[in-house]
Amino acid sequence: MSRARLAGAALAIWLSATALLLTNTGGHALHEGDEAIYAEFAREMVATGHFGDLEWQREVQIVRPPLSVWVLVLGRGLFSDERAVRWPLAAEAAAEVALLFLLGAALWDWRVGLCAAGVLITADLFVGYARYHESEPLLCALCVGAFLCYERARTQPRYLYGWGALLGAALMTKQVIGGLPLLAVLVDRIGRNDDQPLCWRAIARGLGVAAAVWLPWHVWALVRHGRVFVHQYFLSNVIERSRIPVLHITRPTFYLRELWRSEGFFGVVAAAAVLWLAVRALRRRQRADLLVAAWALGPFAVFTLSSSRYDHYLLLCYPALALATGALVMQLPAPPRLGLALAVAFVAAAAFAHLPRNLGGFEGEEEIRALMRVACARFQPPTRLYTYNLHPYAARYYLSLDVTTLLESAEDLRIAEARRTSQPISAEHAPDLAADLAHRARPFLLLMPRKRMDLLNGVTLEKAGETEHYVLLIGS
Repeated sequence: MSRARLAGAALAIWLSATALLLTNTGGHALHEGDEAIYAEFAREMVATGHFGDLEWQREVQIVRPPLSVWVLVLGRGLFSDERAVRWPLAAEAAAEVALLFLLGAALWDWRVGLCAAGVLITADLFVGYARYHESEPLLCALCVGAFLCYERARTQPRYLYGWGALLGAALMTKQVIGGLPLLAVLVDRIGRNDDQPLCWRAIARGLGVAAAVWLPWHVWALVRHGRVFVHQYFLSNVIERSRIPVLHITRPTFYLRELWRSEGFFGVVAAAAVLWLAVRALRRRQRADLLVAAWALGPFAVFTLSSSRYDHYLLLCYPALALATGALVMQLPAPPRLGLALAVAFVAAAAFAHLPRNLGGFEGEEEIRALMRVACARFQPPTRLYTYNLHPYAARYYLSLDVTTLLESAEDLRIAEARRTSQPISAEHAPDLAADLAHRARPFLLLMPRKRMDLLNGVTLEKAGETEHYVLLIGS
């Protein structure tokens, strides 16, 4: 297939995948958790004009580079509602699919690329996180694009500048793991190639571009925050998080079990395909086999050895899993048409298994958004909002008042404090809610679970609004 046709097909894939991933998201509230945190970072960045810092309630959070939030800032320039999060996220995830098609075509042929794109867009975990904001879709798109540029640089050396720019952007999305595109250089040196490895001088120019993208913000942050930046950015958010579970204590089999839970049979096929590629890579040392096998197994091993494990970390391996599956299916000892038919059947079965559940509905924080809209017109700072045993992130985003979480359990408070490296929070211990509220400065708002309203017996509070699960109260 010619370059022009490949580019046209990739554009069609990107547009179709974007539309697919936006299905049923219109008008729905943000999800609680990381999605609302990212959105709040972007909202406060625009409100304060402090575009170099991530801030939560005016407190700087040195947790990660800001590129993924900068993308949401651009989204806020186009939309004033949830589309500022939804549309950039869908576009990022769809770009990952389209670029994977091009990478598969560059490493093998367009059939492998098309099969890999189909496997990725129908993967359960991928589609789920293409509709719930994390930084992984952007990071993965940048890494896939970087590997594509490195491969294209074999015939057009100027593509190394693109590789360097995307490498720098990946490191501006997530520290350390954003360096994954460097894997292309290693594979280029150890693999048996039909052509010569790219020369070090050209690679150095690409690395210079990467430094030009990566270095300015890091120098600025180091000068601005000094030792605090080094401690929080590298030690707390990389070293400490790799040694200590932040949310849950999990076993080393966590990611294997997650692959089975999310993908089932399709995950088994993808894992088998990676092992097949790894064995073939050891025998032949072909560049494409080495790259995809190392891409799948390397991050998987690193994340498994880390004590803090999250399912969305596995997304970094998904493009490689999809490429391996495409290579396996399309290189079976069968006529090309039969291989293509098997690929279509595999993708169709995965779509039937995963897409209806993921695309059929969308459960954001509609109730919290509705209550915050009730309060928004009546209350301004310095009124404080309290949430009781509830995450404060969506409430903070929709109301823009300072939020303190009151926690009934001392253990919950300890966990909340331990999670500060990943999720900002202002939390206090309130074992006796009624007595605690009696000493709070008024006016304040209180967001309560309906099922815990019995804790407020004897406390005089005005009801501002209620939904199926929550009650918003006023302490005036």
